[in-house]
Amino acid sequence: MTETDTILSEIRALRTELAEMRNVVTMTTAEAAAYLKCAPQTIRNMMQRGDLVAIMAGSDMRFRKCDLDSNVCQTLTSKAESLMQLQRIKRAKRSVA
Repeated sequence: MTETDTILSEIRALRTELAEMRNVVTMTTAEAAAYLKCAPQTIRNMMQRGDLVAIMAGSDMRFRKCDLDSNVCQTLTSKAESLMQLQRIKRAKRSVA
């Protein structure tokens, strides 16, 4: 692969990335709260804890929908794992008793 081919390949990759960035859905704090059916303060708290990533648009925060979806999936997975572990402990206690 020549240097020109490498540069052209990088340009194509950057164009693809830019096109994907244009399709990103962002939400205000109020919109994100409505989407997740929680209070706006909950969204702010999640951001301060590092659970959500915010994009600053001037003095306003914006949240990417894909980040909100990812956070919900992680939370549900974590809760499901905790629940399964609790069930295993209960079963173990029953078998000992």
